[in-house]
Amino acid sequence: MRKMTEQINRHKGESEGFVLGVLVGAVVGGVLGLLYAPEEGRKTRTKLKAVLEEKGEGARDMIESLTDEIASAKEKAEPLLNELAEKVAPLVNKMKKQNL
Repeated sequence: MRKMTEQINRHKGESEGFVLGVLVGAVVGGVLGLLYAPEEGRKTRTKLKAVLEEKGEGARDMIESLTDEIASAKEKAEPLLNELAEKVAPLVNKMKKQNL
């Protein structure tokens, strides 16, 4: 049962890392796009500041929402996974004894 819990936690961490990577990539891509836009530097910096302020708030809201959803899903799934692990454990032990 511990191995199953460890695997679930590892996959959770991978998912969170992926979402964070997508968000960071989007921000970096937007910033680079603005920096290489064919406009005067002052205009570009003004636009960049406005976009970062707007997107920063949206990103914070999105991360907070995703965090809440992940916590809710974990809370709902944990009892089910524990029940499943308890039901599967005897079968796994039986298979180990039979060298399958």
